[in-house]
Amino acid sequence: MKRVAALLKKPVWFSIILNAVVLFAALFVYKPFFEENDDAFLAMIAEGAYGVKETHLIYSNILIGYLYKGLYTVLPKVRWHSVLQFVFLFMAFTTLTFVIRLIFDKKKGMARVGSLLSMVFVLGSFHELYVSVQYSKTAVFVCAVGYLLILYSLRCGSDDGEDTKGEVNKYLYIFGYIFLIYGMLLRDSSFLLATLLLIPLGMYEFFEIVMTGRKEGMYFKKLLRFICSFALVCGCYLLSYGINNTSYNKNAGWKDFREYNNTRMELLDYRYDLLDHNKYEERLKGLGISSNDAFMYLTWQFGDDEVLDVDMMKKVLMNAPGRFSFTECCKALLKHIYEDVFIFDPMIIGVLMSGTILLLLLILNNYINKDERAKEKKDAGIKGRILSLIVETVVLAGIFFYYENCGRWSHRIVYAALLAFYIIIIYHLSYIMTVKCDPVKDFNESAREDSLVLAVALIMILLSGISVLLGNRFEYNEYKRSESDYKGFFNHIAENEKNLYIADTFTFQTAYKYEVFSAKEEGSLKNFVAVGSWFINSPITKEITGKYGYSNPFKALAGQKDGGEERAGMKDNGNSVILVDNMSVKQKEEYLSEHYGEREAVMLMEEFGFKEYEIAEK
Repeated sequence: MKRVAALLKKPVWFSIILNAVVLFAALFVYKPFFEENDDAFLAMIAEGAYGVKETHLIYSNILIGYLYKGLYTVLPKVRWHSVLQFVFLFMAFTTLTFVIRLIFDKKKGMARVGSLLSMVFVLGSFHELYVSVQYSKTAVFVCAVGYLLILYSLRCGSDDGEDTKGEVNKYLYIFGYIFLIYGMLLRDSSFLLATLLLIPLGMYEFFEIVMTGRKEGMYFKKLLRFICSFALVCGCYLLSYGINNTSYNKNAGWKDFREYNNTRMELLDYRYDLLDHNKYEERLKGLGISSNDAFMYLTWQFGDDEVLDVDMMKKVLMNAPGRFSFTECCKALLKHIYEDVFIFDPMIIGVLMSGTILLLLLILNNYINKDERAKEKKDAGIKGRILSLIVETVVLAGIFFYYENCGRWSHRIVYAALLAFYIIIIYHLSYIMTVKCDPVKDFNESAREDSLVLAVALIMILLSGISVLLGNRFEYNEYKRSESDYKGFFNHIAENEKNLYIADTFTFQTAYKYEVFSAKEEGSLKNFVAVGSWFINSPITKEITGKYGYSNPFKALAGQKDGGEERAGMKDNGNSVILVDNMSVKQKEEYLSEHYGEREAVMLMEEFGFKEYEIAEK
């Protein structure tokens, strides 16, 4: 025990041990799951489950697709998309808690407070990252940590900055770039979100490091160092973006799909309200979109690119009325914050309440004795830090308002932004809390108060964490009791390769939820597509339906070959097109009847809890 206690006094070992314990708990006490099925689809595309290992991952950079391809070639049974996220999350958590400890260890008697603050940070964040896995959140978090490590290293490297060993500073600097590059490759929009949130902190550090240098003649050296550091980040982003863009434009199939998918995103992700038949009935009917069509599109069953094509979507978007008035948007925003933040995940209550208490008490604590602490406060730039936090809050509010107004409010975006904001608060608090005129004297008077506040915050987060743990376990047990045997069904599909299986989008909505680390075998789903997904009608799914002579899943269900030749009866050269649907088979029947002539769904059987149909002419 003495040896462990001695190790915990060292920032590097404290950070490693703390985060190893939390990672172990996340993996074996909690049950990690995919928050959305996006991660499972990304992983299965890279694993080659749909026929071939694909490097075009649509929302992730093609460079990370090549990395996955190489890793899957070496160890195909490991789900590298998930493993890499956990590796980078662990490194990001560890380096950030290490930096927090470094800041506190520079003040005598403050190491314990730094340890507690690190624990509060990790316990308040791990569930949203290690347990509720989502690649957009991972990318925002890793990028935010990357920026913070670079800013901290620049501060340490300035002549009047922190007294940190050069080797440590250099490694933190390198880790910062590694995190940023991984984050921007994993999801470039998450990188941009993290960049936007870190701008106020970057501006504060810029003025602290560059504009207020104490030594004469160092201004241009510091300015050049700062500019070069972030010019390199911009250069990496532009280079990766250019490589990704070029690779898609060189391939005709992927180029056409990007236009289709970008238009689809603009309509169904940002302006889905335009398909509200109750509100825009006349407008939609004029465009040939029935009430059932609108239902199909809004429930992600839009895979018929010969009906809902790019031109049709552009017509729906053309001269579209505004989504919200300012007042309506504010009301909807407050409602979403209450429902999605305070009800959906009780962990955030502990985080926000403890963070608010800490911020208010510590700012108050550092302004009680103005005369005695004036110089220390000036050197630490407390006023600037408070101003930076205010600007950060305004930026966060603006981001929330934007996503609410454009219809993209979602749990993963909200929590990604909150986690980045949480990192910034922790970083500022680390400096605010270490403002002491006389470390020995002040420790006896105020460090105990700080420790008490942190202990209360820790208890709050632990209590909220227990509620999350119970909820996670109850949900997992319910899932195991109610979920159909999708693994058995996928084996059934693989054994019937002659048939093309068309799946309802939501019938398999949770089928991949807890397969976080197990990879699919290459080709195991090469005769299986959905009626709608974010990669429907991409070269991936076109290749699958094309092998059976169809251009998209709805043409397959209607029995119409690429050349317009219609199937005679329900069989075609021994092949069948099977609809797997536990949710909305009647709506698909109506859709096909509206666009391809009278059709009816004929029930075949139920296999492993999934209903199979064939579509026949009436």
